[in-house]
Amino acid sequence: HAVRAMYLYCGMADVALHTGDAELQAACEALFDNVANRRMYITGGIGSSGAGEAFTVDYDLPNLISYTESCAALALALFANRMLRFGADAKYSDVVERVIYNGFLSALSLDGKSFFYQNPLEIMPRMHKRDVSVAHRSVNLPPMQRSEVFACSCCPPNIVRFIPSIANMLYSDDGEVIYVHQFMQSVTTVERDGKMLVLEQATKYPENGKVKIKLTGGDARIAVRIPGWFDGYQGETEKGYAYFDVKDGEELCFDFAMKPVFIEARPEVVFNAGRYAVQRGPVIYCMEGADNGELLRDICLDSRARFRYGKHKQLGVPQLTVRAWRTVHEPDAPLYRQKTQNKEKVDAVLIPYYAFANRGESEMQVWHFVK
Repeated sequence: HAVRAMYLYCGMADVALHTGDAELQAACEALFDNVANRRMYITGGIGSSGAGEAFTVDYDLPNLISYTESCAALALALFANRMLRFGADAKYSDVVERVIYNGFLSALSLDGKSFFYQNPLEIMPRMHKRDVSVAHRSVNLPPMQRSEVFACSCCPPNIVRFIPSIANMLYSDDGEVIYVHQFMQSVTTVERDGKMLVLEQATKYPENGKVKIKLTGGDARIAVRIPGWFDGYQGETEKGYAYFDVKDGEELCFDFAMKPVFIEARPEVVFNAGRYAVQRGPVIYCMEGADNGELLRDICLDSRARFRYGKHKQLGVPQLTVRAWRTVHEPDAPLYRQKTQNKEKVDAVLIPYYAFANRGESEMQVWHFVK
């Protein structure tokens, strides 16, 4: 059970930290590495099977029938945040960020009134009609819309309590270094040698990657995470963190340029063979039928075209638009035929994954065909 496993690992990490148990710490590190590198969706969701809401085997990450319980994603963030207490390592804070902006945030509707237990990475409404009898359903397909009330209500209150706990994931202090793990408009204070140091962060992240961090009240050594998705930093880093000796009143300024990129999965993730996800900064994007029409798998994104970044008029969220090609099908075409070269040029619209399923039932996919 993915949620219970994460809560167990959180307890293990707490015990290992407070007792100095190196063997238990090593077990936590091995468990985290297996989850993050072999059993985690690109959205930060975990627990791929609806049978037992569980992990299965390495690289089993189906999109259409993914379970990815909301509680599991936030529990993974809690576990990753605990692992940072053993020492700053961006592999942990990168996962926290991935969960916050994707697998966790998708659990909540844009109006804040309804919730997902399951967070699928692909939706095909017509497939929900394949089994007439619910009692004899052969495949557990995730719901296509969020609900306001649940008979078993663990996810909604977990989501509500997780939101304020995000504040505990932004900064940490080991007595010598102040660490900046996440980027959000925020202020924190640290007491050091009788002085109250104030760290103020100004940013619109993840709308863009510009971040200003100002220190007042004294001097301090500050470590800032360089996001794993950003490959343009030229300075030295240690386990993904850049270290600075900052004077009272000085600012650290960063510009983590956010350009949309195509992401591929390891070949063992057979469900994504030949398909690619789109990521801008920490945010994963998806296509919905509401913007692109039916048969999303029939759309092939153009890898040579430039993404255009804007705002979705209906949803009010960021939007990516890119040139794509769709196969033209005649209404009376046979069930099978030779491969056709008849394509029409279209503009494909992508929205943040967290914003899907806010306009009624619609196709959706995270992994796309690209040429």
